[in-house]
Amino acid sequence: MAFRLDTKGPILADERPERINLPTFHVVGARDPARLASMSLYNLCNPRSATLYDHGKGHTIPWASSPTVEIARGVRDLLQRATSLVPLAFTLQRDPLI
Repeated sequence: MAFRLDTKGPILADERPERINLPTFHVVGARDPARLASMSLYNLCNPRSATLYDHGKGHTIPWASSPTVEIARGVRDLLQRATSLVPLAFTLQRDPLI
């Protein structure tokens, strides 16, 4: 969860000193009512390993080809970055159909 409520109000994730030091990919919408929480989660991540893509819409992911292609690229890049951290013996075998 990107934020929680307590008796003093909301506590956003990025108000904590800890950072996520794994590759991450975040998809947000400029007009998403949950954007504050999404950006809080993004800000919790190490900026050198976090990637942000803003599709410019609301809470749902648009079906237009341009955002879909960009999101697919982001997921592919995330997979490559994440698997580069895993020892060779534990890497996934690539499916030739993908």
